[in-house]
Amino acid sequence: MAFCSNCGQQLDDKAKFCSACGTSRSVQQTANENKRKTVYEGEIRKCPNCGEVVDAFTAKCPACGFELNNKKVSSVLQDFIKEINECEKKMANSSTAEKSGWSSWSKSKRFWWVVLNLLFVCIPLVIYLALPLVTLKLTPKLTSEENEMASLIENFPFPNDRESILSALVFAKEKIDFISKESINRKTAYWMRLWCAKAEQLKQKADLLFPNDSIVKDSYNEITADENRVNRIIKIKAIVGLVILVIAVVLCIIRYGSNVGVTDSKDYNATFEWQTTGLFAELPEPDTTNGKIVMETEKQVSIELYNIETADFEAYVKSCREAGFTVDVTKTDMVFYAKDDAGYNLSIFYYDNKDLMNVVVSSYDIESDMEYKTNNDASTPTTAINVKNFTFNLPDYWDEEGSKNEYLQYYAEKGDKVVMLGIAYPEESDDNYDVSFNGLEADNDNMVKAVAGMFTDGDVVDHEVFESDHGVKGMLYHFTYNQKIDWNTKVDGSGYCFCFPSESDRRWFYVVLLYTNNVSSNDYKDDYMSMLADIKEK
Repeated sequence: MAFCSNCGQQLDDKAKFCSACGTSRSVQQTANENKRKTVYEGEIRKCPNCGEVVDAFTAKCPACGFELNNKKVSSVLQDFIKEINECEKKMANSSTAEKSGWSSWSKSKRFWWVVLNLLFVCIPLVIYLALPLVTLKLTPKLTSEENEMASLIENFPFPNDRESILSALVFAKEKIDFISKESINRKTAYWMRLWCAKAEQLKQKADLLFPNDSIVKDSYNEITADENRVNRIIKIKAIVGLVILVIAVVLCIIRYGSNVGVTDSKDYNATFEWQTTGLFAELPEPDTTNGKIVMETEKQVSIELYNIETADFEAYVKSCREAGFTVDVTKTDMVFYAKDDAGYNLSIFYYDNKDLMNVVVSSYDIESDMEYKTNNDASTPTTAINVKNFTFNLPDYWDEEGSKNEYLQYYAEKGDKVVMLGIAYPEESDDNYDVSFNGLEADNDNMVKAVAGMFTDGDVVDHEVFESDHGVKGMLYHFTYNQKIDWNTKVDGSGYCFCFPSESDRRWFYVVLLYTNNVSSNDYKDDYMSMLADIKEK
């Protein structure tokens, strides 16, 4: 419907002139087109109580004090709370939560961890337990679900009206109160810091929009009280962890010594006279007399040779082969084991970091007629023990000491001569792992690394498939090691580890023989191999 621009008279749809004043309709259209127009955009906010115009971010009307609520923003807050609850539900039901610590270790790593703690009087366990206390304030490793929730908390822009800010502050207070009652670890401490930072942002915004609000003040005081209490717990735990670590380090230094400030007591310029009698006669004479005789008995000789290079080690091994040590040979870059036809045992260890070579020859396997008769008339007495689904015949000379859950430990000798037998039988923690000989064979590389990593200078020199006389099949590993035992002394050692699966109850069995090199391995190895051959399933 149109009206005359001159007098305001209503115009008919087809009229070309105003019936009241005669003004042309085309003139009116031209005037309307040339007339300047004012356009209004946006919204004018007025107080619903008194009609006063208020700014966009005003929480209370400046004229009458009426509280202004933004229902649209409150719905955004509700969406945020819903998303947080969804994230927490995902985290609780997540099947991909990453394992850490003991739960994430393989069966072999768990076994050698137990052995390591037994050898080092649980000092590694003390350090393992103390480190998480010292590192409580570090950011933990988060799962994808946890990263999603952390990003949501950090990046969500909370609303500006009083109702929504109070609701958000109360929500944050509830989360902080719940976390403060949980066991405080690195992850709970992280969530505490995140929510407290968000509560601080809300408090600052509230102070700008409606200062000195009593509800904001009371809620934030409760949050601060929870935060201070958790910080005190973190501080106490960190101090306790630090003290435990210091004690563990001191114990390590006292028991095993420290390389810091300690010089090697060996006289690398010392010389000795090569002998031609006794066990010396069984060895080829080395090209140097720079060294010393460590031990000389009727049945064993041990010699240290100094300033030895790799070429010298290889040359002496070659001479020993030419001298007849060609039976049951085991050779690596730093180790040589062999026998000769007469039964003499030879062990050579080369330490390239010290330019030192240790040569040990023994005659323990060479028996007199009386010894042979005695050994054949009476075999080593044994006692049958049942471990889960298997029976082991242990020689009676083993004394049990230090056994724990799913681990049996025995000693035959102690002091400077150590001979230890261990039987471990942990359950497989990974439901998808193949607990069978095929599974063990497929994972053999990891097992070799685990055995080699047991000691500082450990090495698996050989491994083979072994099957008992009763069909128990597994893998037999032969390893060597060099271990520091006091302030200035290190010992060489060797051992065997037989690993086999128990498919019926998804367990792994580890039967370990460990000894120092000043003990004749064959005094125990033969009985150990006989014990392995007798293993049978009940």
